[in-house]
Amino acid sequence: MNFSCNSLTTTLARDELLSLTDTNAFEIVAQSGCLWITLDNDTRDIILEPGQRQTFGAGERALLVALKNSQFLIHKAAPQAVVAAKPSQTGFDLFGAVRRAFKPVGSPAAA
Repeated sequence: MNFSCNSLTTTLARDELLSLTDTNAFEIVAQSGCLWITLDNDTRDIILEPGQRQTFGAGERALLVALKNSQFLIHKAAPQAVVAAKPSQTGFDLFGAVRRAFKPVGSPAAA
């Protein structure tokens, strides 16, 4: 998906996938649910939960998968935001997020 507006709020149902590329730098802000994001030529796994955000450089292709029904905002980022973005700013725990998103059938609900 290429987007031409300054911002877009969209949703993905659990297990839905979205490929996102833009010629401008962009940022994804999770509003609900849980998103798993991977980038071409990047070994990081990025997990975004509500309130978390990640900035991507111009021309990067992001593949988003909803680990839960998710709503998120995509908007164009200022160039200086891309330079300032670091992987540690997301503060995610990949395995913890996956465990929370995929509870085994018949398991008790978290208290």
